[in-house]
Amino acid sequence: MCELYAGTMAEDFTAGDLAAVRDAMNASGRLCRTEVNRRLYAIRRAFKWGRERSLFPASVVADLEVVRAWHLVAGVRTQIPSPPTLPP
Repeated sequence: MCELYAGTMAEDFTAGDLAAVRDAMNASGRLCRTEVNRRLYAIRRAFKWGRERSLFPASVVADLEVVRAWHLVAGVRTQIPSPPTLPP
């Protein structure tokens, strides 16, 4: 997220931006579905924390709620292969 939106103000962050972050994590191929969703929810929690402290409008958080978690399509497997093991 920092690589893509470091210069963006929190009040200007949109659902499209969050979807772009999710898609960038998916495209990297280094993260499994669970980790992508965990990081996505952590971003949402950070925005909820800011809303509770009146740091930006509540409409920002409401906008981010429409971004869905990442789900694997049936038949698609995207896992990190296990590292090779050395013989004893």
